[in-house]
Amino acid sequence: MSVVSKTEHFQPFRLFNLPTVAACNVISFMRIVEVIETSMTSSKARKKVKSLINAKLWKEIDICPGFDSNPIIQLVRNYDVWIISFGIKRYYPDTLSCMNYYRLLQTNLEDKTADWKMWIEYLTEFLESPIVELSMDISELKDKQQSVIDWIKSRQRSIEKLSIYGENVSTEDFAIVENNKGFTKEFLFEMETDENFHSDFTFNGKSLTVYKGKWFKLNQLLNSDCAEIYIVNSLSDSEWNTFLRKWINMESNLNLKRLEFDIPELQSLFSILLLPSESVASIATNAGMNMIENKFKNFMVIRRNDGAIGVLGIRWTKGHGSKVWTLSLTVK
Repeated sequence: MSVVSKTEHFQPFRLFNLPTVAACNVISFMRIVEVIETSMTSSKARKKVKSLINAKLWKEIDICPGFDSNPIIQLVRNYDVWIISFGIKRYYPDTLSCMNYYRLLQTNLEDKTADWKMWIEYLTEFLESPIVELSMDISELKDKQQSVIDWIKSRQRSIEKLSIYGENVSTEDFAIVENNKGFTKEFLFEMETDENFHSDFTFNGKSLTVYKGKWFKLNQLLNSDCAEIYIVNSLSDSEWNTFLRKWINMESNLNLKRLEFDIPELQSLFSILLLPSESVASIATNAGMNMIENKFKNFMVIRRNDGAIGVLGIRWTKGHGSKVWTLSLTVK
C-alpha cells in the first residue's frame, strides 16, 4: 500500500472534470451546505453547480434568517430544515446530534452580522429566491435591529412572515415592530413582556399568531382584520364570547377566514358559545365524544347577519398532565 509523502503535492478531487452524469451523482450525495460552498469558490464553479443540481428541488427552498445574539439562517423545504450558524470553530453534522445543523467559520469576529449578511446575499442570488421569513429576538442586539431590517428592505419590498421573540420585552423594545409592521404579510409573536409593557398593536394582513399573549387584548383582536388568526393564552371565556357576538353582528373581523384559540377546559364552551339562538344554525350534542387527538371535530354552525357561515370545531392535544383544548372557527 503506497502512502503519500509529506512533500508530495495533494491533488483535490476535481468534481467538474467528471462527466456530467457522474458529477450530478456526486452532487446528489453532498450535503446542501457543501454544495453551496462549492458554488462559492468562483463564478465558474457557481455556474457549473447550478447546471448540475435539480433546479426544481432547489427552487422549493425557502430562506428564513434568524436574528438574535447568534444570527442563523434556516433553509426550509417542506419538512426538511437546514440550519446555518457562525462561530470561531467549524462543525458539520456528523459531529453534532442534529444532522441538519451546520456551524461555519465566522470570518468577522467584530460584527456577528457580517457573515450572516454575506450568506443571505449569496443565497438569495444563487437560489433566485427572496427572504421568506425573518425571525427576531427583539431583546437582543437592539442597536442593530433597525439596520438589519433596513438592509433587507433595500433588497426586497416585503417579506412573507415576521416572527418576533424575546424575554422581558419593554414597550421601547416593541417599537421596532410598530415601526415595521407594513413590511410583512404575516406576524407571529412568542414573547414575554415586562410588567410595564403596553401596546395598542393591531395588524391587518394575511395572518396573525400570538403565543404567550397576555399583552394582546380583546380590543386589539377586534381591530386586527386578518384572514387567519391563532391565539394562545390571551383572552377569557367572556371575551371570546364578546368576540363571537361582534363577528355575528358584523362589527369586526369581516375578512376572517380561520380562527383558532385555546380554552382552559371543555366546559368553557358553555360560556363562550352563549349566543343568540337565531345565530345558531345547527349544533351537535356530542362535541367531546369519540375525538381523535390533534384533529378538529366540527360540532356547531353559526350564521353572521349577512348570511356568512361559521363552522366551529374542537380538538384536543396532550399538555403537561392534561388535555389542551382548541376551538376553531372556519368561515365559509
